[in-house]
Amino acid sequence: MADLRVNLFGKQLAGPVIAASGTFGFGPEYAGIEDLRVLGGISGKGLTLNGQPGNDGERLLETPSGLMNSIGLQNPGVQHFIENELPAMKTCGTAVWVNLGGHTIEENVEGVQKLCAAGIDVLELNISCPNVKQGGLAFGIRAKDAEEVVSAVRKVCTVPLVVKLSPQAESIPDMCKAVEAAGADGISLCNTFQACAIDLEKRRPVFNNTFAGLSGPAIRPIALRMVWQAVGAVNIPVIGLGGILTGRDALEFIMAGAAAVQVGTANFLDPKACTRITAEIGEWMDAHGVKTLDEIRYTGDDQEVYFRKSQGDDEDNSGVYNTYSQETTINMGEAEVTCKGDSDAYELAIWQQGGYSYSISLQIGISLEELQAMIETVED
Repeated sequence: MADLRVNLFGKQLAGPVIAASGTFGFGPEYAGIEDLRVLGGISGKGLTLNGQPGNDGERLLETPSGLMNSIGLQNPGVQHFIENELPAMKTCGTAVWVNLGGHTIEENVEGVQKLCAAGIDVLELNISCPNVKQGGLAFGIRAKDAEEVVSAVRKVCTVPLVVKLSPQAESIPDMCKAVEAAGADGISLCNTFQACAIDLEKRRPVFNNTFAGLSGPAIRPIALRMVWQAVGAVNIPVIGLGGILTGRDALEFIMAGAAAVQVGTANFLDPKACTRITAEIGEWMDAHGVKTLDEIRYTGDDQEVYFRKSQGDDEDNSGVYNTYSQETTINMGEAEVTCKGDSDAYELAIWQQGGYSYSISLQIGISLEELQAMIETVED
């Protein structure tokens, strides 16, 4: 029989599935219909230091293979949670993950101090909140902003610190490295994608804020790509989420390197989704003779690099015919190097120097800085 246990942050979790923030209440709401003890944890409703009423107007809209939400972080606030929701959450028989966001670094720090003192298991820092001191730009867009807030929180956080990343980050690999350097114990990604819907009868956006967060199966292939990139970029655990509806979906994330997964939108379709997906993972493992998840988990260390050097000034001697969405030219000594990739993950470098043509092609995309460092090791 498959062993679904997961070792994470020095603790043993019962299973790889964690209920995602904002989709599972605080846990007790589901205790009467499924056995929460088989889960790896529950990430409760997203909190802010002080309670918020949320957004006016429409808040939810179903789309083909997805769900858009504009809840606006409606929540009771940290102190109310500690006094009223946390005691019941601790009786659910699984790890207590608390999701916290803040509009300033100071708010984040104060909230973390209170939550750690109250006795939680894991702090999940949501850096998608707008930073009011940076003109409303979310902490999770620029790596330097994320590093600043994570570094401040790390100084007061006494429990494992997981940073929940936004898919709107300028560069997923660079963002992952920044929060790791700042002291994060783990990364969860990805949060919802910014999206828009128009009401044809009213001739205006459906949501008062114009844009809303898209989740559900529509985003799963993109989220999976981001998880793969994150695993290859850092040495801390990555928790994958984004459109997981079945055990097979969850297994894709684990095979992409995720230490565990979070299930969100599926809970609205099926209140027993988390325990069902856990069972389906076990069934697949038994059917395929897999004893533990470590047997199938990608670890980010099987990068394949192909180097070519040929005489002459061929424009491209790589033998790679993929189409890429990004192309950047960098100057390295006397050579101009053309770098190609997608979403800031570069897989190809081409240049000519000294009567020779050179190319480096990669199985897994890396950051421009990493590719440049690799090129510098090439001898004429």
